[in-house]
Amino acid sequence: MSYLFESAGRQQQLKEAGRWYATAPEEDLSILLANEPELKRDWDPEYGDRMDKIVFIGRNMDKEAIIKALNDCLA
Repeated sequence: MSYLFESAGRQQQLKEAGRWYATAPEEDLSILLANEPELKRDWDPEYGDRMDKIVFIGRNMDKEAIIKALNDCLA
């Protein structure tokens, strides 16, 4: 199951966002990928569509500072 976590100020919400396509039976998966070719753009050979994404929405945000802070977390 995939989940969507949203946070804005003091408000937070976690909800189910549906099953990963990669967990579908092989015959269903080939039909899904044929019907939605844009899925292949981010498709990982091992994990399929299972990935984490983070999005920042705001005004006057310092993009370079955010990127640096996130990279520092990985170091």
